Amino acid sequence: MNIITYILYVLLTSTVIIWVGKTCYSKGEVFILQALNDPSLTARVNRSLLIGYYLVNLGYVLVSIQTWPSLNSAEEIILELSQRTGLLILLLGGLHYFNIYFITVHLKKISNP
Repeated sequence: MNIITYILYVLLTSTVIIWVGKTCYSKGEVFILQALNDPSLTARVNRSLLIGYYLVNLGYVLVSIQTWPSLNSAEEIILELSQRTGLLILLLGGLHYFNIYFITVHLKKISNP
């Protein structure tokens, strides 16, 4: 049962990660541009943020599978999937707010001394 759960977990969380990444990439570029005032640099920074975001979050998903207990029932599978997916969504939200803070406060200071 664990193999099926791992596959479900990777598919579910990857879908969420990719959707959030694409959304933040397309909607967040305007905030980076406002901070940097350089379209070329903005595009490079935005792309780098997206790649780093994918690497960190997909890596977390794959590494976190190592710590799963043995699952023996449908109830255990649902509980484990919901707990792990919920934790990932909370981490994504925290990472998003950190990026907004960093872009609006620190990136403006760096690019506009």
